[in-house]
Amino acid sequence: EECLRTPPLPRIITLCSLLKSAGSKEEADCGLRAVVKYKQNFKPVGPYASYLLIDAYARLGYPHDAVHLMTHSSVLGLEPGQGTTKVVCQAIARADDTSTRTELIEQLTKAVEEDKIRAQVVARPLLEMAIQLRHVEAGKTLLSVLSHKTAVSNEFVQLQEQRLEDAERAAEQQQ
Repeated sequence: EECLRTPPLPRIITLCSLLKSAGSKEEADCGLRAVVKYKQNFKPVGPYASYLLIDAYARLGYPHDAVHLMTHSSVLGLEPGQGTTKVVCQAIARADDTSTRTELIEQLTKAVEEDKIRAQVVARPLLEMAIQLRHVEAGKTLLSVLSHKTAVSNEFVQLQEQRLEDAERAAEQQQ
């Protein structure tokens, strides 16, 4: 609880340094509390600090926490970008079991559908992961969201539909 005794953080660079050096869940939690404190003081956290915070949880092996931060980013004042999404997708892919991966993919997909996360930032890397992990339902939902909420070409949609069909066939053959 030492981080609670520290004086208010004077600069965003100090916050980023704290987040970047997080080596345990407790240190990541301390960073989260510092981010919340910044938000309460109406200071913008920005995309880089958002990335560092979510990356700390993902890197330390806490994909549920990373996904929670992504899905609640607007409430916490975070600004996750594509790099953050890729880090979270990698953490999900490293999850121990299929049911955990499925649950986390579905949480992110639902957040994209409900506009809790900006579709143009998250949907493409998430779609790529859904295809790689053969999570066809989430892939179809994400592709639908992408085609309705962002500017993607018809060629892109057709290519991704074909990839989803291939993933579906591969999943069926594997069973």
